[in-house]
Amino acid sequence: MFKDSTLASKRVLITGGGTGLGKEIAKGLLSYGAEVYICGRRESVLQETVAELSKIGSGKIQYRVTDIRDPDAIEAMVASIWEEGPLTGLINNAAANFISPTKDLSPRGYQAIRSTVMDGAFYTVLAIGKRWIKEGIKGSIVSNLVTWVWTGSAYVVPSAMAKTAIDSMTNHSLLNGDVTAFALTPLHPAHSQPKAHGTNSTLLAHQLVPQMQALYRWAATAKCKSSPT
Repeated sequence: MFKDSTLASKRVLITGGGTGLGKEIAKGLLSYGAEVYICGRRESVLQETVAELSKIGSGKIQYRVTDIRDPDAIEAMVASIWEEGPLTGLINNAAANFISPTKDLSPRGYQAIRSTVMDGAFYTVLAIGKRWIKEGIKGSIVSNLVTWVWTGSAYVVPSAMAKTAIDSMTNHSLLNGDVTAFALTPLHPAHSQPKAHGTNSTLLAHQLVPQMQALYRWAATAKCKSSPT
């Protein structure tokens, strides 16, 4: 559907890109020539993923060991990436969740999910978005959501709250009215096609590529662009 070089000029960070959906997204973007950065807390996992995915397509992949819950760690990560060149895209993918009746949740359990999903997404958007605004770079942000943001679901209250906050961040940013540098859009699992043992990275890439292309065009031409504030 797309040329192998469609995303050759794009540099994209995927949070939580060492495993799962983030890893599959990385596969898709690499197959179309993007330069991809993945981040996470477990270096051994990141190293294995980079070794595996470096063979895919014409794109390049690197990793950064980062605790997405720590704003200082995110700032340091983004600064180190910028030393090699600015990012043009961010995929907010990092997440945490466990199944539990709400009445059995501890404050620590709630915080573990909220800090990874909501705080991590906001800190990363802020660190990258401020640089885009300052440098006049037209960037794109895709945030992975879940269907229960709209439908509700049992035993996942902290995750649903945190994902709903990301959706709210997106909507409020679009309505902020500031002329800034980037566009945001949510992506949720209903848009992807699952396989028996994971996500089909080719189908997912076919959905992400036009979406990101459209966002880049929109960010470059819209009179009212989104803001991270």
